[in-house]
Amino acid sequence: MKIKDPNTINYKRLFSQAERYANLGSWEVDFTTDEVTWSDQYYRVCGFQPREIRPSMEKTLAMVHPDDAVQVQTEYERARTAGKPFHVEFRLIRADGVMRHVLAEANIERNSDGAPARMVGIFMDIHDRKEVELKMEMQQQRYEALMKNGLDAAAIVQHDGGMTYLSPSCEGIFGWSDIDTLDVTLLDIVHPEDMESLTRTLQDTLVRPAEVIEIDPFRIRHKNGSWMYLEGKMENLLHLPAVEGIVFNFKDGNSRHVQQERRQVMEEITGFFSNPRATVNDALGATLSKLGESGKYKLREAWMVAPGRDFIELKVFGKEEPNASTFYRETSKFRQLKPNECVAGAVWNEGKRLLVNDITSGNRFVRKQVTDTLGVRRVCGIPIRHLDETIGVMVMGVDEETLIPNQEMDFMEDVGRTIGTEIRRRTAEDDLNDLFELAPDLVTLLDEENTLIRVNPASARILGYVQDDLRGLALSEMLHPDDLPAALKKLDKVRDKNVTIAFEARVLTRTGTVLWMDFNASVSAGTGHTFLMGRDITQRRQLEYLVEQASRLSSIGAWEIDVRRDEMTWSDVARDIFGVTPTFTPTLQGFISLVRRGVSRGKIKHVLEKALEAGQGWDAEVEIVTGTGQSKWVRIIGQVDLTDNEPVRVYGSIQDIHDRKIAEITASEVSEEKELILSSISDAFYALDEEWRFAYVNRRAEEIFGRSASFLNTKTIWDMPGHHNNPTLIPVMEYVQKHRVPRTAEYFDEKLEAWFDLSIYPYGKGVSVYFRDVTERRRVEAELHELTRKLEDRAREMALSNAELEQFAFVASHDLQEPLRMITGFIDRLEKRYGAMLDERGKRYIHFATDAAKRMREIILDLLEFSRIDREDEPVAEVDVNALLGELMTSNKRYLEDTGTFMEFGKMPVIIAQPEGIRRVFQCLINNAIKYTHKHTTEPRVSISWSETENNWQFTVKDNGIGIAPEHHEEIFVLFRRLHSKDDYAGSGMGLPIAKKIITNHQGRIWVNAAMGQGSTFHFTLPKPLHG
Repeated sequence: MKIKDPNTINYKRLFSQAERYANLGSWEVDFTTDEVTWSDQYYRVCGFQPREIRPSMEKTLAMVHPDDAVQVQTEYERARTAGKPFHVEFRLIRADGVMRHVLAEANIERNSDGAPARMVGIFMDIHDRKEVELKMEMQQQRYEALMKNGLDAAAIVQHDGGMTYLSPSCEGIFGWSDIDTLDVTLLDIVHPEDMESLTRTLQDTLVRPAEVIEIDPFRIRHKNGSWMYLEGKMENLLHLPAVEGIVFNFKDGNSRHVQQERRQVMEEITGFFSNPRATVNDALGATLSKLGESGKYKLREAWMVAPGRDFIELKVFGKEEPNASTFYRETSKFRQLKPNECVAGAVWNEGKRLLVNDITSGNRFVRKQVTDTLGVRRVCGIPIRHLDETIGVMVMGVDEETLIPNQEMDFMEDVGRTIGTEIRRRTAEDDLNDLFELAPDLVTLLDEENTLIRVNPASARILGYVQDDLRGLALSEMLHPDDLPAALKKLDKVRDKNVTIAFEARVLTRTGTVLWMDFNASVSAGTGHTFLMGRDITQRRQLEYLVEQASRLSSIGAWEIDVRRDEMTWSDVARDIFGVTPTFTPTLQGFISLVRRGVSRGKIKHVLEKALEAGQGWDAEVEIVTGTGQSKWVRIIGQVDLTDNEPVRVYGSIQDIHDRKIAEITASEVSEEKELILSSISDAFYALDEEWRFAYVNRRAEEIFGRSASFLNTKTIWDMPGHHNNPTLIPVMEYVQKHRVPRTAEYFDEKLEAWFDLSIYPYGKGVSVYFRDVTERRRVEAELHELTRKLEDRAREMALSNAELEQFAFVASHDLQEPLRMITGFIDRLEKRYGAMLDERGKRYIHFATDAAKRMREIILDLLEFSRIDREDEPVAEVDVNALLGELMTSNKRYLEDTGTFMEFGKMPVIIAQPEGIRRVFQCLINNAIKYTHKHTTEPRVSISWSETENNWQFTVKDNGIGIAPEHHEEIFVLFRRLHSKDDYAGSGMGLPIAKKIITNHQGRIWVNAAMGQGSTFHFTLPKPLHG
């Protein structure tokens, strides 16, 4: 057998193929994060393509058959909470809707505290095996039900076996009838091998009269010559004159016995394949021998599909028959068959069983020699299947006289499915064993005394031993003495708490070389041994040491965030940069708190949000405050690892750049100062040296001067008459050059007919001049000055007019109350003194006058209140809107109860406003809501809510009343504007204008959203104070 080079083997693909052949997937649940992992074959068993959906326990449970869901859920929760192994068989509804029987098994791995941390297991399609079991069980149940409800046959037997009576049903069971009792005895038709047992039972019956005695199943010859099993009871009734014999009640036991035999055959076949010392071909050979024990099948063959699936080849055949060697020697050219060639090729191609009753005719069976050499005339082909795939074919042949009933072919198909399942299982086991043998890492099993009892070849290569020499070696001889105590403690913990633990330790090779190993230890299921796997990380350790030294020299540390576990780790250099102790436990919030408040903290929060939301990396320079209180500039680089587009790890580096950053800031400040000068003369500027020569001229200056920079750079200011060379500006420039202080000037250039605004600054030993054309600005300023003067005059006129109007409204409303009181008083006296003398019309007139006076008084009072709004100077204060609405509910309690109105509001804010003004606004809106609602519906409701923006509070009063047509939405806020008559709804039309004026005085806004018959919703805003 050729062994592959381990370095050329794709173990991941090999493991995936092993899973696929066995139709056995793997799965894992992390209890800490609730993350669920499925292998590719797990997806396939469930009817999905690998990674088609994101795995979760909810998706698995959703696929469980409803009748099995409670059991699966209960077993899973028990395993998770109690840490017990998980084992359950259930029905699964695949993605394509097909139901399959599956087996799920898992063990619990515990964390260092002994609590369940993970569940790791397998997921296997057992549908074919289950179908066989269910089929056998159904056949057994069917048989028992028929026998229970059917009529037993009966015979009367004498002490010597002679039969004096057979019931009519006997003929239907074994062919003999009552008339045959003259010619045959019971003992004549009993199988020789069962004669002794039956005779012993008969003799026992003779000495135990009137006692029912069970009979062991025995074979009896059918009248047609075949053998069959009977089951029954005997009762000695020789003492009864009417019977004078032994009553034998029996039934056909043939079907049940056949089922028992077939079940036993299936168990033996499974045992053949479970024998670790037997190859697959050995197991196939044993299976064919078992099927041929009856002597019925002269031809027994097992054909398997070749790896490339381009032909099927003969693997095993029955050799017990005489002339078998001759037959297979003569037909050696037929050891490989193409699809549809001969019986094996046809069954492989069609995937269905095939029966050829006469192989001598036709071309279905090409090896005609089988008739002469083995006496075979009738052949059947049975597919060896795994799931929906035909992986081989059994070919069985009998002689001309022997039949192959359908029931027997059904059984053969069950055998074929069992063989297919077992072959795939063995193949997977062999592949997994190859993984152990060919794994490049150290793999070993330890007993309870920490002695190596099994090692893989890589262990010997890594440690420099012969493989056999490692077996029996104590772990203490392999581990470095300094690491041994800690490693033994971890192994004890693995055994005590049945958890998987990873640790690093040094090992000693046979030559004494020290290697660093990354170990994983877990308990081997079912053996109690400890599984220990180690990977050589010596080179990584050396690199880590070099990186650590380089990091310390360059002040670069590392950090990492485990998003799912919400854990953060820092390297030693990172801890030094942050100025924290080695015992400090880093967290994300702790990290953010070390970044200086303000711009730096805002920047780091922003990049972290982008990393966690969108998986974006970053490179940022921020200022931190170390654990010792020192300010320090650092550079932080971050990257994100994604799984299914979700961040699972954020990691990166941190570097101390304080000295460099301070130097940059200093240089930047100098640069910014220069840039400030340049930006301040961004329109047109030029610079003059100490000799008044042009040192620099920008483009705008070129345009104004009408000369190029190259020309001007050869000139002095004295060479440019008519521009800045004039008696107004030259003294200012000389002053700036002498005293080194900036000055400004403005002058009119007669040549250009334009006004210029100049700013003159010291520049080296000369000056720099910034100037811009302000002609248009001067013109606009003049126009604005004139418009401002006119606006001020108009404002004074309007203020005087408004004041006179307000004074008039106040005086009028105040002075009108006195004559109104006199009118009301006289009407009351008339009613009291002459009321009895008035007829109904007179009384009605008195009522109209009184009502008109009352309404007039309401209008005057509302007008007076409206005029006072601008005159009152109520200071603003904190207003608890919760308390305010509570008071209004109390004061309106009677009104609410009388109208049956339900008023509701949630938690309200505390605002800054004029308390009495805001009270009036809420009172007006609530009264209006009640007024226009309670007549419209049987369940009037008023709801008050609020929201806020950065600058405003917004309140909403909503009712389910009559509503307002859109064309009246603005009209309702106008003085005395009513939409309904006073007979329908009382009121003066002043409420909403007053509310609007109060809100307007607060710099707010009020409006309504409404439609007829759909209620009204009033909104108003109030600005927040500028200080927040």
